[in-house]
Amino acid sequence: MERIINVQTKIGGRINSIESQISDNDAKEFFLTSVRSDIEDLDFAEAISNFTFQTTALQVAQQTFVRVQGLNLFDLI
Repeated sequence: MERIINVQTKIGGRINSIESQISDNDAKEFFLTSVRSDIEDLDFAEAISNFTFQTTALQVAQQTFVRVQGLNLFDLI
């Protein structure tokens, strides 16, 4: 009888492990489907335009930072 209980326990553990793996696979499949949809639905012209705008804004911010960092009170006098 004890042997049957041990076997049932092992089987139950394996079933739980399999169910956990199935759940993980379902979550990963959902994520990948969402990412694929985002890529397929991407408007490349708009994405390139946004990227160019953001790159230009970053360059302006960097140039401004360099100029401001080089200033001191004697420059204002």
